[in-house]
Amino acid sequence: MARNLSASEPRGWGQLFPAGGRFARLEHRDSPLPAGEDLLLPHGAGRSYGDSCLNAGHTLLRVRDLDHFIAFDEAAGVLRCEAG
Repeated sequence: MARNLSASEPRGWGQLFPAGGRFARLEHRDSPLPAGEDLLLPHGAGRSYGDSCLNAGHTLLRVRDLDHFIAFDEAAGVLRCEAG
């Protein structure tokens, strides 16, 4: 389930300008998204240049913990994994 993580405002990698939003954390890839939110942006390490990792005035989904292998097809050499 998504929950509020921080009352502090999200900032870009350089920590210069607050984005005026909030964080919500997804505990599992099948967790429901926060109810009532219309503009969500996945947020990993927050190291994108500029403000591309921010969602000014809206919600960032903390997906850093979503970092598991999902499946591996050895014959095809294809690995499915979470991007966190």
